[in-house]
Amino acid sequence: MKKITKIAFLLLSIGIVFLTSCKVGDQDETPVTPPTNTEKITEKNFYFSDLDYSIDGTTAFSYSDLDDCEKDDFTRFEKDGTALDDEGVTKCDAADPQTDPFTWLFLANETELQLNFGMGDLQVYSILTNDGTTLKLRITETEDATGDGNDNTIVATLTFTAR
Repeated sequence: MKKITKIAFLLLSIGIVFLTSCKVGDQDETPVTPPTNTEKITEKNFYFSDLDYSIDGTTAFSYSDLDDCEKDDFTRFEKDGTALDDEGVTKCDAADPQTDPFTWLFLANETELQLNFGMGDLQVYSILTNDGTTLKLRITETEDATGDGNDNTIVATLTFTAR
């Protein structure tokens, strides 16, 4: 009888340990919330990684045309709607300030990014990619870019990579 009692006690103990170590469902796991669009672009440095500037569908300027002193420039967005363009390690003109501040905000249900550089310089970009590592923007404008008196369609696509 003692042997049966010991076995029953052992099984009961194992059952209690097993039941208390298991949780019902995933109570102790916090659901992972995907980052917001603001979290994806803020508090990191975004460096130029690609650029295409076209006039009437023909590339007029690309990333390879940038000087090395421009390729190390970066942009940093902050959660409070402020941002900085930074000249990076190598400045093209020593007289230029190291940083230029501006403000930013999302428009059109966070599908557009408005950049306000002050003194009437306001630009609105379509967001093509914003995944937290790559920020790809496009702006389209119409103006006389060739000086012939006719309007041209200018499309600039800028790609930045967070580092």
